[in-house]
Amino acid sequence: MKAPPPHLHPDAEHEILPHLANLVAYTIRDKVVLEQMEEIRQLRALLDATRRVEITGMNGSPIFAVGDFTKGEFNSEALHGEGVLWDVGLSMAHQNEVVDGNSARRDATTATSSGAVPLDQLSHIEIRIGGILYATSDEIDGTKVAVGIRPGNRFDLRNNNSTTEEGSLDMTRSVVSEFDTENKTALLTFHMRGFPKGHWRSLQSVAMVNRSIAIRNEEREENGDLQNEYDDTEQPLDVFKYITGHLAERHPDQCADITSVSFSVMSVRDTIANLRRGTEFEKLKIEHLT
Repeated sequence: MKAPPPHLHPDAEHEILPHLANLVAYTIRDKVVLEQMEEIRQLRALLDATRRVEITGMNGSPIFAVGDFTKGEFNSEALHGEGVLWDVGLSMAHQNEVVDGNSARRDATTATSSGAVPLDQLSHIEIRIGGILYATSDEIDGTKVAVGIRPGNRFDLRNNNSTTEEGSLDMTRSVVSEFDTENKTALLTFHMRGFPKGHWRSLQSVAMVNRSIAIRNEEREENGDLQNEYDDTEQPLDVFKYITGHLAERHPDQCADITSVSFSVMSVRDTIANLRRGTEFEKLKIEHLT
């Protein structure tokens, strides 16, 4: 009588079963590991989204510039009474999403190949933290626009030494616009790359005149002299509207690089308080949040 084939032998079957069991176990384990890895990836994506700072068009689209809130820095060198700020460096979002606009020329993309934004698009922007709306361009006080590098803003100082495909990024050609509401303040810095020198000097002069008018009005309020508060000769110019309107029409190809945004510390206090960045940072939190 012939012996049964090896694959039918009872002993062979006993040897195969453990291997099958191991294979099933490995398959189940690999599936569980893959599911856990996907869950971790999704959680990381959610975490990244919560700390993401975005400068966008209206209703969150398109995205012009992005930054990481957790990599921000305290800045106590305020321009004129903003208090301590939380500076966040931004990078332009290189994309080709079409931007809707009011002028005929804007059927085009958000910007040049570098991602820079046409000046007129700055009149319709939003600041978002973790996808949540913080402020819109409707809240910009155009009379408080400043020009040049803002004191203490290390991100713009770093950018001042950087270069782009189109040349050196001279951050002294920068505009700082202030979002001013009752409960929060934000400062947005954008650089007008290659803007004509003569026109830039004129812009500087207007900003300086505005500042002088603001100082005089503050002095009048302190002294109780409000007679000339609404004197036509003392009314400041809305520089932001001038840039995004008149200058945008006069220089249709002029674009801006959005380089940083700064938040009043008290308006983002809880978010900063939850950051963990070592012993030195904890000392800074105690100093600036208490």
